[in-house]
Amino acid sequence: SASGAQGGGEAKPKRVRKKKKPKFVEGGGSSVYVCGLPEGEEAAALSAEVAESFKVAGVLKTDPASGQPRVKIYCAPGGTSKGDALVTFLKAESVPLAVTLRDGFEMRDGAALKVQPARFEMRGEALQPQARSKDDAQVARKKQRRLEQKALAEWDDSQLPAGASATIVVLLGLFDTSEADCADAAFYSNLREDVRVECGKAGAIEKVTIFEGSEQGAAAVRFKSGDDAQRCVAMMREKSFGGSQVKCELYDGVTDYRAKALREAAAASSGGKSGADVEAQEAQLESFAQWLEADSTDDEIDPEAGGD
Repeated sequence: SASGAQGGGEAKPKRVRKKKKPKFVEGGGSSVYVCGLPEGEEAAALSAEVAESFKVAGVLKTDPASGQPRVKIYCAPGGTSKGDALVTFLKAESVPLAVTLRDGFEMRDGAALKVQPARFEMRGEALQPQARSKDDAQVARKKQRRLEQKALAEWDDSQLPAGASATIVVLLGLFDTSEADCADAAFYSNLREDVRVECGKAGAIEKVTIFEGSEQGAAAVRFKSGDDAQRCVAMMREKSFGGSQVKCELYDGVTDYRAKALREAAAASSGGKSGADVEAQEAQLESFAQWLEADSTDDEIDPEAGGD
């Protein structure tokens, strides 16, 4: 009765749980959105081509069911490509690198890609995941982790060990011997500035060294971070410099890129036997590597120095 209800106190209102709203993900995390792809092509073949093109920026996530890189090609009703795609990496750090290396890149002649960090917008209700058993889901996750760990290990194995050398990039083929024979101070000064500008697109530079008279047409660029050095290697690998294709790689820590005359002068000043003594050669290379990695100026190493 009403009086009984009053005597026992008012009943507490039933707690109503609010229905959770679908989440809105503003950033694309580790994905990039790509447009400018060929239209009207079969999705699987195009997906493989896109994956091959974008792996320069890092390891792509894998699809646990197929084991293939996670590249979503957006298709028209007929099942062929519409010209855009979503590429998902294992790490978010690959996104800015992919934008740097692939925005404006011509995967096919005459067709430049447009690449930007993906932004997801939720429209309507959240997509319900496909129903699968708990065991199947665990197996799929384990398979995906194994594939990604293997890919990540292969990616890491292709890089040099951490250290000062990992921040130094070497460019080869910037000039040939005929250019070196008639080059003056202005030539090398202009070349140094050109290298600084072009490589500076990859990150902050601490030092640019042009090895004047180098038979390999060599220069070294030291970056503030190893990530920027890696970005430079990937970026310069596909670019021509001054009309010629250059070779770009991380410094191996031992190779001496100076002109032959400078190497021989260094050997003479340190008591080497015209480069025939292995120990003398190793000492010269170690001295050169230490100089290249040190906080020195852009001037060439003095062959008369370090004789003690």
